[in-house]
Amino acid sequence: MHPGLHAAALAAGGDDTVRQSVLDIVRARPWPARYTGRVLWNDMVREWLGREGELRAVCDAQAARYLEATKAGDAKLAATIVGEAIGLIDAIEPAAGIIERMVAGAEAMLKHGAALMR
Repeated sequence: MHPGLHAAALAAGGDDTVRQSVLDIVRARPWPARYTGRVLWNDMVREWLGREGELRAVCDAQAARYLEATKAGDAKLAATIVGEAIGLIDAIEPAAGIIERMVAGAEAMLKHGAALMR
């Protein structure tokens, strides 16, 4: 993922997100209508939300626009797929480091657990 999209995600909060299908349409991901994706609000979503039928009619041109934005890390047009809890995230880290920290924390709590029960 482009660092520009990471930066947009880290700067966002849950109210900056929306469930939509606009970005699935321009990415040619034909999900069933009931399955929408949560992304950061951006110019592409604002332009086409509620006008998905019209978007399908001009999808090729919009897909090219989207692809260029994705390559450039332009969060104003590219999908930054996030959840509503995005505001709780303050760093982009490898999963292995997060797991190692969690395990070390759990081990420390277990070692000192008996003292907490007194």
